[in-house]
Formats: sequence, C-alpha cells, structure tokens
Amino acid sequence: MTQMDPHDDHDDRGERAEAGSLRGDRGEARRPWWQHAWIWVATVIGGVISAVLATMITGTDGDGGDPPKPRLTAERNVLPFTDQGELRPPFETSLELEKGHCMEASLSSTDPAAWQCNAEGAGLVDPCWSHARKVACLRSPWDPDTLMIKEATFANRSQTSTKPSTLPWALEIKAPADGSTLRCSWAGGGTSLIAGKRVNWRCMKDDDTVVGDAAGDVAQSKTAPWTVLYLPNNSAEARQAEILTVWY
Repeated sequence: MTQMDPHDDHDDRGERAEAGSLRGDRGEARRPWWQHAWIWVATVIGGVISAVLATMITGTDGDGGDPPKPRLTAERNVLPFTDQGELRPPFETSLELEKGHCMEASLSSTDPAAWQCNAEGAGLVDPCWSHARKVACLRSPWDPDTLMIKEATFANRSQTSTKPSTLPWALEIKAPADGSTLRCSWAGGGTSLIAGKRVNWRCMKDDDTVVGDAAGDVAQSKTAPWTVLYLPNNSAEARQAEILTVWY
C-alpha cells in the first residue's frame, strides 16, 4: 500500500486555493480591472456613434421636429372710424375743421376707400377716411394726431382721373445693420432716386428721427419675408431690408 505524504496533500490544497482565487463564481478566470474599464468606454463610444449616425440618416435634430418657419410679413389696413363714427384708439382729434372737399382717390394709400381731400384752412391732406360726412386724415399709422373735417363733400369716384397707389402707405422694416425696427412713412411730392428707383418712404426711429430712405417697389414672397431697398443716411450702400409689416 502506498502511503500519502501529508506535506504533498497540503501542497495540493494550496495550489487549488491559489487557482480558485483567480477564478470567478462559475470557474472563469477574473479579468484585471483595466479590462472592465475599457469595455465600459467602448460601450459608451459605440452608443454615441450610433446616435450620431441615426441623426445623419433621418436628417433631423433628434427630436423629430420641423425646423422653425420664417416670420412672414404682416399686412394691415387702417380703419380710423368705428361703426358708430367715433375714432378708434389710439387716434384722437388734434385739429378740427368745419369744411372740406374730397376730390380724388388717395395717392398714398392702396385702400380703395381712402381719399385725397382739400381741407379749408389746411390745404391738401392725404390719406383720409370718411364716415358719413365726417373725414379723418392721418399722417401715419403710428401718429395718433388726426385732422378731422366735420362736413365734407365728395366727388364722384367714377369721374376722377387719379389712379389709387399700388404701393403700401407705410412699412415697418428691420434695419440691415443692427436689426432694429424702423417705421417708414409715405414720401409724397418730389423725392430723390436710389439706384434709379424713386424714394417712396422716409424711415424713422421711435423718436421720429429720420435715419434713411426706402425706394422702389416691395419684393413680395409667399415663403419668406418681403423686402425693400433701404439706404441709411450718410451711407453709400443700399441694401435689401426685411419688411415686418405693411400698412395700406
């Protein structure tokens, strides 16, 4: 019978214990900590790359939303009178005259109801709107001061020779240089030219300081804001300015 050396059994148990310390619960060899870290980093990078590729393929920003639409130009009409013949706020009578005669369609406003009138004591005023025999004449959509004619007479429109204007009475534009909002009122009478186009509007800041001119016609669009040629004072460069609002 072969006898076992107790020292040999002790050595075998030591080797098994040492081997077990390098294995996991299922008998697999444990990885060093740095291998686990690299696996985690690779998983994160893979997720980021997948998200970027998905965005590139779908062509969206990730939330599926449509890109914001451009702000289109607003169109507004001036209606000075209420149905009862009172001035609408903010308009208020600053000068009241007894008599006047409205003889032609307005040369400033495209509104077919607007008149050009001769007010006794004030001369030619344009544009004006009527309610019965009363007439309200305005300088701009933003100026509340109103010239009121109490008793006006009117020509027969079908017999007048003046053609109504085809251009807006007033504009609100975005200054190309700094994006500020400018108010542009109709320039009647003789004016100058910009790039061969008549100056049709004088543009002002909120404090009524004239800062430039707008010329020519309005470039209209169904998918983008309208534009107009604008030349600032003391500048030789005329640029297209975005129109925020047009007034008729």
